[in-house]
Amino acid sequence: MILARGVTMLLVWAILVMGLARAYAGEKAALTAGCAAGLVAGTIFGFFLFAAVPGEIPFFIIKSALAAAFISLFIVAAIVWYRGTAAEGDRPSVRHAVVAITVFLFAAGYGLLLVCRLPYGTDNSQFMALLLILLAMLGLWMIVYRLEPLLPNIGMAKGGTSLFAVSLLLFIASLSPRLDLFSPLSMKVMKLIHDFVHQFFESMLIPDHPFFRTDIWNYIGLLFSNGVGFWGGLAIWFIPTTGVTLATFREPLPSVAHVRQAAVRRKLIAAQLRERRRRLFFPLFAGLVMAAAAFNSSHPSVEYWDPKPLAVKADSAGEIVLPVKDGDVDLKDGKLHKYLYQKGAQKVRFFALYRSGELTVVLDACSICQPDGYGQNEGTVICYYCKTLIPLETVGKPGGCNPIPVPFAVDGSGVHLSAEMLVNTWVAQVQSEKKLPGGGK
Repeated sequence: MILARGVTMLLVWAILVMGLARAYAGEKAALTAGCAAGLVAGTIFGFFLFAAVPGEIPFFIIKSALAAAFISLFIVAAIVWYRGTAAEGDRPSVRHAVVAITVFLFAAGYGLLLVCRLPYGTDNSQFMALLLILLAMLGLWMIVYRLEPLLPNIGMAKGGTSLFAVSLLLFIASLSPRLDLFSPLSMKVMKLIHDFVHQFFESMLIPDHPFFRTDIWNYIGLLFSNGVGFWGGLAIWFIPTTGVTLATFREPLPSVAHVRQAAVRRKLIAAQLRERRRRLFFPLFAGLVMAAAAFNSSHPSVEYWDPKPLAVKADSAGEIVLPVKDGDVDLKDGKLHKYLYQKGAQKVRFFALYRSGELTVVLDACSICQPDGYGQNEGTVICYYCKTLIPLETVGKPGGCNPIPVPFAVDGSGVHLSAEMLVNTWVAQVQSEKKLPGGGK
């Protein structure tokens, strides 16, 4: 797995440095300094971050930095749309420092993602693999540095460099569910629509079925589907690349009215059109990379621990008892254990999980999403419906997309739950939230 991840990081790094080499062809010294210093600094900072800060906080910090970079693309796109996107020309003497700082930030971000993808542990072989990949990246840059004059002459429009570099960083992040941005973005869109519809009906004091037929509620329920969140997130995801691409495409050509010869005018116009098409390369390439990141997010290659629910029954007193250890089942092994309780036609899924030194019992659903359930991987559980990652230490706490907690007690005989309470909680907090799609009352 480390080898496969290392090869992926090397390939994406090669694409990144080739694009930067073309974007800053006349600034090789600044490019080299910023690239090498940023990659090393980002990697070292990543080591210290993961060593000094426990749990999910390092991933939250890095994910927040990626989100800030993504938001900055909207500012870049707005500036380009307002001012136009003519090719970048000569700048004052500060250009050297600007290039070095810009490339340093991109390379540092890549170094951080390298540590996330190949985290340092107690295994020396893992550390050596990371060191070899880092040296290979630096060596690869030197190769590109020498071969840069042989690369095709592709113009760089304003904003193209940021789109190109950030899109590659987001692509690498999409390979890890902990760092992925597209799924949380889709979930935020879905939750925004969900909250807006509920607030609208509550503010208008509109009850359920007395005013609307069931088929009307079914149409309204489409707003609660994950497809709406997906397509809404996709629209936001592509706003920056679409804006820069359209701004480049609609850029007016320089006037050739002063040229008398028609043949010369046609040649000048053709040359200007070719130059504009070349400048479209990086925005369009960034769009393809963003599409690949969205695909990775929607079709993760990570396998989640998702055991088949064990059927349980209540005793004569209406109590469900889960043995802490029974044969191969050990509730304190750190894995989630799913159960299914059925009363008549009503089925309730729930799971038990040992985390942070204590057991917790929660429903296999939340009060926001459709009850598609959860899976476990890499210190988190994931909501299958909206792809939100929940750290293990927060499982058992109410709110958001966290699994709904249920009251329980633990003694020497096992974990005790009330069957009636379990069913009532499922109906009240899961099914009632699904009434608009037609799944509840």
